[in-house]
Amino acid sequence: MSGSKKSTGFVTDISTITSVTDVGVLHDIIIAFDKQVRRLEEDLSQATQKINQVTEKLARIQSEHTELKVENVRLKARIIELEHRLGKTSRNSGKPPSSDGLAKARSKARPGQGNRSTGGQPGHVGRTLKRSGEVDIIVDHRPGTCRKCGGSLSHIKGEVRTVRQVRDLPERRPLETTDHQVWECCCDQCGVTTVGSFPDDVRAPVQYGHRMRELVVYLGVAQFLPLRRIGQVIEAMTGSRLSEGTIDHYIRSFATRFEPVHSRLGELAKDAEVCGFDETGMRVEGSLSWVHIATTELLCYLWLGKSRGDVMGAFRKIAVHDYWPSYRKHMPKARHAYCLAHLARECVGLAERGEAWAAGMAALLYEMITANQLARDHQRPLTQKRVEALIARFDRYLQEGLDHHR
Repeated sequence: MSGSKKSTGFVTDISTITSVTDVGVLHDIIIAFDKQVRRLEEDLSQATQKINQVTEKLARIQSEHTELKVENVRLKARIIELEHRLGKTSRNSGKPPSSDGLAKARSKARPGQGNRSTGGQPGHVGRTLKRSGEVDIIVDHRPGTCRKCGGSLSHIKGEVRTVRQVRDLPERRPLETTDHQVWECCCDQCGVTTVGSFPDDVRAPVQYGHRMRELVVYLGVAQFLPLRRIGQVIEAMTGSRLSEGTIDHYIRSFATRFEPVHSRLGELAKDAEVCGFDETGMRVEGSLSWVHIATTELLCYLWLGKSRGDVMGAFRKIAVHDYWPSYRKHMPKARHAYCLAHLARECVGLAERGEAWAAGMAALLYEMITANQLARDHQRPLTQKRVEALIARFDRYLQEGLDHHR
């Protein structure tokens, strides 16, 4: 066809097709178009596949990113918690002083303590060594010669000008030894021989006396010295060395004798209106046990528990203690009060973390403790006005703390 030319694109107007040749061209165009559509479909399928892969990968990345953000927040919180825990000492938390270790930081003034100097504070009831009226030894210090002419003063009677008294331990001396002699007597009327008897506590041919036994118990129970060191102390004092077995026997014998007293103390502590409780771990025959203590103004009762939760469960009045959950769990009928000293130390820790209200609260709690101690020492109760002022400040700081944590 003379007027036709080779098509380079798609036919847009079917009315222009006028011959078989044009039909052939159209066929070729359709085939080419079909191939192109197939290639585009393949490209589209591949692109869609890649998009899907990228979308899935992006979703995984976003999920991992979210998880990492959550983990980062958790780790930051954990770091803060661990740093806070590492910074805890007996000064700013409820931890015992024994947990501070050897690397103890230099002591800081308590909140409210200010720049007070060391030693006794105003109002503190001091104790001064007073002269004794019972004198064991008198040592005269006479001048030998006249301080002016040098003449002898040995024949001059003179008089005591002033006296200074020294109170000291007696010189070390061997133990005092007493022979208990049992006699026998033959009656001159009937001829019967009667034999005397030893005191009840003199049972062996040779033994230590009651004062030695009492000293052993005192060093072991009141001063908490190990058996070997008790023996060393007594040897240094008397020159006599007791075996560890003997020392242990004395302590156990006294413990048996005082079991009724110990039981009575427990009953009095259980019935007290207000009682303070605490506990500490110790090794007993190689196993961890817990020494529990209940204290009032008049008594101190101790008992050994297999666990930290072996508290005085029958107590029903006001129980003062730290935050250990066992007290609330195993003393369901008691009214619970937290120890002010523990609360003050916890407030010190919060203040070191930047909570301003806690510094004021810690200072107030220490002020309350000091005021109560002085009132006891002077046997003068705090005035109602002072008590109301302390309570008002306590309520204010407490509200500031609640507002801070909302």
